[in-house]
Amino acid sequence: MKLPNYQWLVQVFGGMTVVASLLLVAWEVRQNTLAVSAQAIMDLNSNATDVSMRIAESEQLSALLAKWFAERESLSESLSESERPQMLFILFTMIQGYESAFFYYQKGVLNELDYQHWWNQTCRFILTPGGKEIWGGQKNQFNAAFRARVDAQCEH
Repeated sequence: MKLPNYQWLVQVFGGMTVVASLLLVAWEVRQNTLAVSAQAIMDLNSNATDVSMRIAESEQLSALLAKWFAERESLSESLSESERPQMLFILFTMIQGYESAFFYYQKGVLNELDYQHWWNQTCRFILTPGGKEIWGGQKNQFNAAFRARVDAQCEH
Protein backbone atom coordinates (compact mmCIF):
# COMPACT_ATOMS: atom_id res chain seq x y z
CA MET A 1 0.00 0.00 0.00
CA LYS A 2 1.06 3.47 -0.73
CA LEU A 3 1.58 6.14 1.90
CA PRO A 4 -0.95 8.60 0.40
CA ASN A 5 -3.72 6.04 1.00
CA TYR A 6 -3.13 6.28 4.75
CA GLN A 7 -2.45 9.99 4.86
CA TRP A 8 -6.05 10.86 5.76
CA LEU A 9 -5.96 8.32 8.62
CA VAL A 10 -2.75 9.87 9.99
CA GLN A 11 -4.30 13.34 9.76
CA VAL A 12 -7.45 12.23 11.60
CA PHE A 13 -5.34 10.55 14.28
CA GLY A 14 -3.19 13.67 14.61
CA GLY A 15 -6.28 15.86 14.94
CA MET A 16 -7.74 13.57 17.60
CA THR A 17 -4.51 13.73 19.63
CA VAL A 18 -4.54 17.53 19.47
CA VAL A 19 -8.16 17.60 20.69
CA ALA A 20 -7.36 15.10 23.46
CA SER A 21 -4.38 17.20 24.53
CA LEU A 22 -6.52 20.34 24.68
CA LEU A 23 -9.15 18.53 26.76
CA LEU A 24 -6.46 17.35 29.16
CA VAL A 25 -5.07 20.88 29.51
CA ALA A 26 -8.58 22.25 30.14
CA TRP A 27 -9.19 19.62 32.82
CA GLU A 28 -5.85 20.41 34.50
CA VAL A 29 -6.60 24.15 34.48
CA ARG A 30 -10.01 23.47 36.03
CA GLN A 31 -8.46 21.29 38.74
CA ASN A 32 -5.86 23.98 39.45
CA THR A 33 -8.55 26.67 39.65
CA LEU A 34 -10.53 24.58 42.15
CA ALA A 35 -7.41 23.96 44.22
CA VAL A 36 -6.50 27.66 44.28
CA SER A 37 -10.06 28.60 45.25
CA ALA A 38 -10.12 26.01 48.04
CA GLN A 39 -6.75 27.25 49.31
CA ALA A 40 -7.98 30.85 49.31
CA ILE A 41 -11.03 29.90 51.37
CA MET A 42 -8.84 27.95 53.79
CA ASP A 43 -6.44 30.90 54.10
CA LEU A 44 -9.27 33.35 54.82
CA ASN A 45 -10.82 31.02 57.37
CA SER A 46 -7.45 30.32 58.96
CA ASN A 47 -6.69 34.02 59.32
CA ALA A 48 -10.12 34.72 60.81
CA THR A 49 -9.70 31.81 63.22
CA ASP A 50 -6.24 33.04 64.19
CA VAL A 51 -7.57 36.49 65.10
CA SER A 52 -10.49 34.95 66.99
CA MET A 53 -8.25 32.56 68.91
CA ARG A 54 -5.81 35.31 69.87
CA ILE A 55 -8.72 37.27 71.29
CA ALA A 56 -10.18 34.21 73.02
CA GLU A 57 -6.83 33.30 74.59
CA SER A 58 -6.32 36.79 76.01
CA GLU A 59 -8.47 37.74 78.99
CA GLN A 60 -7.72 41.39 78.36
CA LEU A 61 -8.70 41.32 74.67
CA SER A 62 -11.77 39.18 75.36
CA ALA A 63 -12.93 41.63 78.02
CA LEU A 64 -12.23 44.52 75.67
CA LEU A 65 -14.25 42.99 72.86
CA ALA A 66 -17.08 42.02 75.22
CA LYS A 67 -17.23 45.58 76.53
CA TRP A 68 -17.33 47.02 73.05
CA PHE A 69 -20.01 44.58 71.86
CA ALA A 70 -22.14 45.17 74.96
CA GLU A 71 -22.08 48.93 74.71
CA ARG A 72 -22.14 49.26 70.92
CA GLU A 73 -21.12 52.85 71.23
CA SER A 74 -18.31 54.62 69.51
CA LEU A 75 -14.80 53.58 70.38
CA SER A 76 -14.12 57.01 71.81
CA GLU A 77 -17.02 56.84 74.25
CA SER A 78 -17.01 53.21 75.36
CA LEU A 79 -13.30 52.51 75.74
CA SER A 80 -10.57 53.98 77.86
CA GLU A 81 -7.56 55.72 76.40
CA SER A 82 -5.44 52.58 76.74
CA GLU A 83 -8.17 50.26 75.37
CA ARG A 84 -8.93 52.31 72.28
CA PRO A 85 -5.67 51.57 70.37
CA GLN A 86 -6.00 47.85 71.11
CA MET A 87 -9.53 47.82 69.77
CA LEU A 88 -8.49 49.82 66.71
CA PHE A 89 -5.87 47.19 65.88
CA ILE A 90 -8.42 44.39 66.28
CA LEU A 91 -10.95 46.15 64.06
CA PHE A 92 -8.32 47.12 61.49
CA THR A 93 -7.12 43.50 61.31
CA MET A 94 -10.68 42.31 60.79
CA ILE A 95 -11.22 44.77 57.93
CA GLN A 96 -7.93 43.63 56.35
CA GLY A 97 -9.34 40.09 56.31
CA TYR A 98 -12.45 41.32 54.51
CA GLU A 99 -10.25 43.21 52.07
CA SER A 100 -8.29 40.01 51.35
CA ALA A 101 -11.55 38.22 50.53
CA PHE A 102 -12.42 41.10 48.20
CA PHE A 103 -9.07 40.71 46.40
CA TYR A 104 -9.63 36.97 45.96
CA TYR A 105 -13.10 37.68 44.56
CA GLN A 106 -11.86 40.47 42.30
CA LYS A 107 -9.17 38.18 40.84
CA GLY A 108 -11.68 35.40 40.23
CA VAL A 109 -10.26 33.08 42.88
CA LEU A 110 -13.51 33.17 44.88
CA ASN A 111 -16.79 32.77 43.07
CA GLU A 112 -19.86 34.87 43.88
CA LEU A 113 -21.36 32.31 46.24
CA ASP A 114 -18.15 31.85 48.24
CA TYR A 115 -17.54 35.58 48.41
CA GLN A 116 -21.08 36.52 49.44
CA HIS A 117 -20.49 35.30 53.02
CA TRP A 118 -17.43 37.51 53.38
CA TRP A 119 -19.18 40.46 51.80
CA ASN A 120 -22.14 40.16 54.19
CA GLN A 121 -19.71 40.06 57.11
CA THR A 122 -17.89 43.12 55.76
CA CYS A 123 -21.03 45.26 55.62
CA ARG A 124 -22.37 43.94 58.92
CA PHE A 125 -19.08 44.77 60.62
CA ILE A 126 -18.62 48.21 59.05
CA LEU A 127 -22.16 49.20 60.04
CA THR A 128 -21.42 48.76 63.76
CA PRO A 129 -20.64 52.00 65.59
CA GLY A 130 -16.99 51.00 66.03
CA GLY A 131 -16.82 49.78 62.44
CA LYS A 132 -18.16 53.12 61.18
CA GLU A 133 -15.68 54.98 63.33
CA ILE A 134 -12.65 53.04 62.15
CA TRP A 135 -13.85 52.99 58.54
CA GLY A 136 -14.39 56.74 58.56
CA GLY A 137 -10.95 57.40 59.98
CA GLN A 138 -8.87 54.64 58.42
CA LYS A 139 -10.49 53.76 55.10
CA ASN A 140 -7.83 55.54 53.04
CA GLN A 141 -5.38 52.86 54.15
CA PHE A 142 -7.34 50.26 52.16
CA ASN A 143 -7.42 49.57 48.42
CA ALA A 144 -9.39 52.11 46.35
CA ALA A 145 -11.62 49.46 44.73
CA PHE A 146 -12.44 47.93 48.12
CA ARG A 147 -13.23 51.39 49.55
CA ALA A 148 -15.47 52.22 46.61
CA ARG A 149 -17.44 48.98 46.94
CA VAL A 150 -17.87 49.39 50.70
CA ASP A 151 -18.95 53.01 50.35
CA ALA A 152 -21.37 52.23 47.53
CA GLN A 153 -22.90 48.98 48.77
CA CYS A 154 -22.76 48.99 52.55
CA GLU A 155 -25.55 51.27 53.70
CA HIS A 156 -24.11 53.83 56.09
